[in-house]
Amino acid sequence: LAGNLSHLLPYVLAPLFGIPSGVYKLHHVVMHHLENNVCPHDVSSTEPYQRNNFLHFMVYWARYTFAIWFELPYYAFKRKRYDLFAHSVAAVGGFLCLTTYLYSVNPIATKWVFIYPFFITSFVLMFGNWSQHIFVDPQNARSSYSLTYNCVNTPDNQKSYNDGYHIIHHVNARCHWSEMPQRFLDTIDKHAEADALTFRGLGFFEIGVLCMVGRIGMGVLADRLMDIKTPRTRDEKIALLYERLKPIRHTTKIE
Repeated sequence: LAGNLSHLLPYVLAPLFGIPSGVYKLHHVVMHHLENNVCPHDVSSTEPYQRNNFLHFMVYWARYTFAIWFELPYYAFKRKRYDLFAHSVAAVGGFLCLTTYLYSVNPIATKWVFIYPFFITSFVLMFGNWSQHIFVDPQNARSSYSLTYNCVNTPDNQKSYNDGYHIIHHVNARCHWSEMPQRFLDTIDKHAEADALTFRGLGFFEIGVLCMVGRIGMGVLADRLMDIKTPRTRDEKIALLYERLKPIRHTTKIE
């Protein structure tokens, strides 16, 4: 019984927390991890944006908020995942129809139960993804070691199932959260070889905000950036971080 009820969570409970019915698995588990933040196939990719520009983030958030209803099913269709395409069309269509009907019955309740949570949650979740993929190495943007970074020694990891070990999460999305710190230590040489970024004492949201406040924020980030490869001066770290905030344009076709 419990197993059957768990299948209802993405459809019944998720909308109460601002996530449209049937969207999360296709958006995050399938699209985001298979496409690995690579534009244009990952429609939540951060690559095309100047990632320390708040206006660029607002465009990024607006794209998710107003276009995900169409882009996500289209992604599944384009990738020939016709089962997921049909599933997403039915789930999203059902959610929109139900919300429209409920709004006609009781607009105030519908706003507070479904509409406002959606806008709030979409902003928070997309700023989280933006922050997780705010630093991307333009020389190796398709590597999981270069399209995100790790956050260690931060209280956030105790509340997010070690989500701060985000490189580990992208290298192997099936890695159990309790194994991530050890996996990080076991792959420290690979992190060094890829010149992967690891910050200490900061969470993703803090890093995202610090990127938006200019050189002062970048100085704080440089002070928290760990020397895993070659030791760098503070100015060298700031220059490296700025380089990884720039928009990325792929020069070869991405299949």
